[in-house]
This record gives sequence, structure tokens and C-alpha cells, in this order.
Amino acid sequence: MNKFTLTLLDATGIQDYIFASNRLQENIGASELVYRATSLWAFDALQQIGLKPEQHNIKLLDELNWQFETVAIEAEENLQAEVIQAAGGNTVVLFREKDKARQFVHALTLRLLKEAPGLTVLAQHLDDFDFEETSLPDARHQLEAAMQKHKFSRIASAPTLGLGVTAMCDSTGMAAVRTPQGLQDLGDRFFKLMIPVQDRQESEQNRLISRETTFKLAARELANERLRHVLGTVAEWYDFPADIDNLGRVSGEESYVAVIHADGNGMGRHVSNVVDGLNNNQPIKTFNREYIQAMRQFSLNLEMASQAALVEIVESIVASVKDGAVADKIPVILVETSEKTYHYLPFRPLVFGGDDVTFLCNGQLGVDLAVRYLQAFEKHTKLHHLDDFYASAGISIVKMHYPFARAYQLSE
Repeated sequence: MNKFTLTLLDATGIQDYIFASNRLQENIGASELVYRATSLWAFDALQQIGLKPEQHNIKLLDELNWQFETVAIEAEENLQAEVIQAAGGNTVVLFREKDKARQFVHALTLRLLKEAPGLTVLAQHLDDFDFEETSLPDARHQLEAAMQKHKFSRIASAPTLGLGVTAMCDSTGMAAVRTPQGLQDLGDRFFKLMIPVQDRQESEQNRLISRETTFKLAARELANERLRHVLGTVAEWYDFPADIDNLGRVSGEESYVAVIHADGNGMGRHVSNVVDGLNNNQPIKTFNREYIQAMRQFSLNLEMASQAALVEIVESIVASVKDGAVADKIPVILVETSEKTYHYLPFRPLVFGGDDVTFLCNGQLGVDLAVRYLQAFEKHTKLHHLDDFYASAGISIVKMHYPFARAYQLSE
């Protein structure tokens, strides 16, 4: 009998974590930390618990690229863990030994406590899962039900806001630990916490920040690297702002920013269609293997379609630039530093990948870009063999310094 432990990771409270601050640069870094928590860092945790590359099915191509290896834990005796799915803030892993499953969660959560303070990732285990007798969709539903019960019954975190005489972070309300001057290590790299020009502003230099804010700011550059990786050579001569003021704002004029949140329609129905399309009149073991392959392909197709739609939007923005302005009216903001001159497009993807996308742009471009994205998403889902796939979008157009978290809630 092939009995394993099925483990589910779920990043909870994602929106509250990403949009806890009204500062765009912190939102950018928080979004990147959420992405890494249940993908790249989870894969690193497999290595940390002593599993060799040939003992799991994730192939890390470089710091940003990864893919599933075509190996099956029920067939490969040497395989100790198989990542079934990693998408949308959820990760499902099949472990040969229950102790390894616990060690995996311990290693990952320890890293999150150190490098993503404030982010909550919950875990649930289903021990003695029989791959030959129990269908994987049923086992997953059982895990998800246990996860929901855990979410509602667990004791809510009540962090200490400071003891004695303490200063407060203006973004999170938590106890401040430093200013943004200098560097912060994240993983094996060091990052600046201030964006260009901020290092000339005394108010920014002396701003007090918490650990949570510190690591969000440090992850900002990681988010930029992933965005560049997705876009390839598109917009290679331009930059994407981490400050709302650089979204095409004209000094002395009243300016607006648009927050666009797009989400795929009927995702639960599409996932059900994937399962319904499988042949039930076959051994459970064969059915489970086909289910894994089908769900991976579905997630991959959705990711590729979403990224292609984003690339198409950025291409259209770049193509419209003439004489330093987008669509003859929105300026490309120039920011000069001693290191380089930045050319900021009035557009910033914040959450991207999968069916859930959030981006910001100058208010005058909001409706047009939202429509273009929905059309591009529909087109590319068809090209990636996803039939009858559409998305809806909410658009919130507000003044540049309107509380950003509220603007996002409106668009959502």
C-alpha cells in the first residue's frame, strides 16, 4: 500500500498584509513576499530538511525559474516529496514520511518569522493518505475543510505593540526598530530600503519603521526583478515607479491615480471542469496521477495567459510613448540620481500571475487599460487552450494621495 502524508499550505489574510500601508513601495514588497512564501521559499525548505534534488520533483533553474519534474512519488522509491501544486497562495505537497512533512513546515515557518514578519501561512496535514485507494480531489477537499475549521477556531495573533517607552511605525502601528537608512539583508543579499530621491529627504531618512515594514521594503527590488523577468525585453528602456507621485503626476496640477483589480470569473467552476473531464472508470492510482498532471497544466496555462496579457498591456503603453509622454498627455517622469536617470512609465503592476491581477496607472489611463487587459486576458486564455475564460475588473480612480488601501478596497 502506498500511504503518504498530504500537506496543504495556505497564505491567509493576503490582502490585509499587502495593503496594510498607504505606501506603494511597501505594497510592492509585501506582494513579492507573499509570492515567495508558498513557492520559492517552500522549495528551499525541501532542501533545508535534507532532501537532495533527486528526492523531490522541483527543478530550480535559477533564482526565479522553477518547473515540475516528471516523476511520481508512488512510482519512484527514491522520491521523498512531490509538490503537486504551487499557485495562488496555496501549496500542496505529498510526503513519503510524516516526520518530513512536519520538518518542512517548521523550516518554512521559521524563515517566514525571520524574513516575512506579519505574514501568516497556515498548514494542515492529512496522514496515511492511500494513493491507491483514496481519490486526490476528495483528500484535498478534506484538507481544505480542516484548513477552514482551523482558520475560524485558531487563536488570533495579538502581537505586543511595544513595552515601556516605544516609538510606533506609521505604516503598521507596530513597535519601530529602525529608520530606512542603510541596508537590510534578505536571504543572502542586501537591499537599500529607500527609493531614488528619498535619500535626499530628511523626513524619509528619519522615518521610523517596524520589522514588517523593513522586510517589505527590502523585498521591493526582488519584485522589480521578477517583473522584469516576466516582461523580458518589453519596456527595457523604462522603469516602473515605486512611488505614486511618479505615476505621471504633473507638478502644480491636480492628479489622479487608478487602481485596477481584475479577477477571473467562475474559477471554482473551471477547476471542477478539469476534474470532471477525467476518466473515473480507471484505477484510483491512475486517476490521481492524471488529476495531478491536469491541475498542473491548468495552472501553467492560466499563469502563461495572465503574463502574456500583462506583457501586451505594457507593449501598448510603450508603443504610445511619443516626445516623452504616453498617449500624448501623460508624462514619462524623469528622476536623476548619481547612479542613473530613471524613466518612469505611468503604470505599475502590483499583483500579477494567475487570474488575480492588480495594477496602478495614471487616472486618465485607468478605464482604457482595464478594458485592454480584459480583452487581452480573454484572447490569451483561448490561445493557451482555456475555453470560455473571462475576467471582471473593478476600477477606483482617486486623488494621488488618497489612502491607497481604501482605493484598493473600492476597486476590489
